[in-house]
Amino acid sequence: MPDLVEAFLDHCRDKKLSPKTITWAYGWPLRKLFLPYCERHQVTAIDQLDEVLVGRFARELHEKKLARASVRSYLKGVNTFLNWARKGGPTSPLPGLKKVERDVLTLREMRKLEAVAPTSRDQLIIRILADTGMRESELVTLSLDDVLERDGSDVLRVRGKTGQRLPSISPEVRARLRRYTSHERPRDAVSRRIFIAHSRNSKSQIHEPLTGSGVYQMVKTQAGRLGWEKRVYVHLLRHSNITLRMVRKQSMGEIVAETGVSIKVLVENYSHPALHDRHASTMRVLEAVDDEP
Repeated sequence: MPDLVEAFLDHCRDKKLSPKTITWAYGWPLRKLFLPYCERHQVTAIDQLDEVLVGRFARELHEKKLARASVRSYLKGVNTFLNWARKGGPTSPLPGLKKVERDVLTLREMRKLEAVAPTSRDQLIIRILADTGMRESELVTLSLDDVLERDGSDVLRVRGKTGQRLPSISPEVRARLRRYTSHERPRDAVSRRIFIAHSRNSKSQIHEPLTGSGVYQMVKTQAGRLGWEKRVYVHLLRHSNITLRMVRKQSMGEIVAETGVSIKVLVENYSHPALHDRHASTMRVLEAVDDEP
């Protein structure tokens, strides 16, 4: 069974899935949960996995008192493997998820988050995340050659999980990028990545590229400076950007092209108004009722 799991992971690599997806969506649940389960129940071949054994695996996950979303994620990865290994065999039903009302940041709040950052690099990072809806993994891989002008418009060349795209940036952001890369970015940086760590690596003694975890920690630090009660994290900037585009009636095609989000995700997660917009609209309705004779 372990050899079959590794063959499946090789298949995922051949399909050019992202390393993160292979490691966490498939590799971790298969190696850490599914294979130990098979070993405990002396399952050595895929044909031994009947409906009873597959169902028992799902029940054991539920009994661990994991979050429902975690169980769903693990079972989804295992089900994908089972479907690949044999066509039409039994799989585990995925638990349903309750719809969660997600908070977002307004454009004004995102500008406040940017303003409180102590360095021009960090301010620029927050502005780009807020204005483009870029993922942190996409931001940290931007290179000096990715600041472009196309058809008279300033854009960034992003290599994302859905392929390459060219999100728009303002002339102001383009000028700030030029200033940062020319005068403020560490001159002895070996990498051509735009965003470089402030401190040298203790072992290599060079300024290495900023990592996704570095961006995550930086954003949380700036939110802490503001003392907000709401939880602020990097992906919230992407979520807020896409929500803002929907509220301001940008077309779905343009949102997909700018942010790399899929139409399916847009319809399922962003077609409803944000809480503060819905509240404001409701208050206007109630005020109109009060004005009735």
